[in-house]
Amino acid sequence: GGTAYVTLPVEGGLPSNAFYQKFKGGGWAPFILTNLDDNDNEVEHGKIFSTLSGGVCPAVPADPAVDPSPYTPGLKTGDDCVLLSIIDGGANDADAQANGVVEDPGTFGSLDGTPGADVGAGGCTLSTETTSPFKHAEWLLLGGAVGWMAMRRRRQQKLH
Repeated sequence: GGTAYVTLPVEGGLPSNAFYQKFKGGGWAPFILTNLDDNDNEVEHGKIFSTLSGGVCPAVPADPAVDPSPYTPGLKTGDDCVLLSIIDGGANDADAQANGVVEDPGTFGSLDGTPGADVGAGGCTLSTETTSPFKHAEWLLLGGAVGWMAMRRRRQQKLH
């Protein structure tokens, strides 16, 4: 269960009341900072920081847990770079396994001030399905190749 650090540029900067959410288990869930274990002990699952960079996200600090500079904790309106701290196998790792791989399908959103209303910050969508128009082209190619091989075999059998 190591920790992965991910920097995310945010075109146009973070909106007011911004939040980060994850796509897990077929639905959207909040990015979890901490929660309580079975013994009511607080367990850290991740951290979130932001900074105003002017277009290029700064490098991940040497030890963000101790000194996240130039990033500051939380999501600040107008900041254009976000640094996520995600624990491998933790609540924010979409594969939920401490396996050396952190999966982070997520997006930003903001609350518009109306209770229960949220608006996407970037107009992005996330799908678990491919959207390629050639989604099943490999099957067509495979079928064509098998058909060609069958025709060739028949021709060879007729010649013998």
